[in-house]
Amino acid sequence: MEYHISKEAYLKIYAHCVKYPVNQVTGILLGKKTEGSPSKVNVITAIPVSHESVLLSNKLEIALRQIDIYCKKNTLQIIGCYHANELVENDEIPELINLFAKNIDSNLSGQSLLLMIDNKKLIANDDQHIFKAYVLQKSWKILQTITNYVFIVEEEGINKSKEIVKNGSYANIVDFDSHLEDISLDWLNNDKFVV
Repeated sequence: MEYHISKEAYLKIYAHCVKYPVNQVTGILLGKKTEGSPSKVNVITAIPVSHESVLLSNKLEIALRQIDIYCKKNTLQIIGCYHANELVENDEIPELINLFAKNIDSNLSGQSLLLMIDNKKLIANDDQHIFKAYVLQKSWKILQTITNYVFIVEEEGINKSKEIVKNGSYANIVDFDSHLEDISLDWLNNDKFVV
């Protein structure tokens, strides 16, 4: 099994985390599964959902309905989620995220991806990706420790992440929480700063 994170997805996740460094951030991973040998999950883009400390179920349900419509229009599917905890030292999967990610996995019939942000790597801003990638195998297992699984992040995304911090363009990322405060903000199309 191979998981591939595109430059666009990486930069949106990175920008969302950098814009709200003292908040929990959560988002949805969109892409496509391909069968074959090996099977592949391509994370094409990410949709930032929340920077609030509590994901309210009714708010999340509305966001997911809009994401579902977006997926149908763009021939994509929800293939996972990402989350960053508030505290640098906290690398645990919160129970709400655990349940949310398991629900995505059951809707996808397995092979979904949970990306937990390693806040220490985010702060370091070095040449490594910022993820601890998990797949569900009875419980969440770190992908890099499972044989026959490959996790690839486009290097161009990692390199460009330094640029969006330096030029401040990460501030342009919009999540669903921000959209609720100002409905003119288009939280489903955060492509402007990724090019």
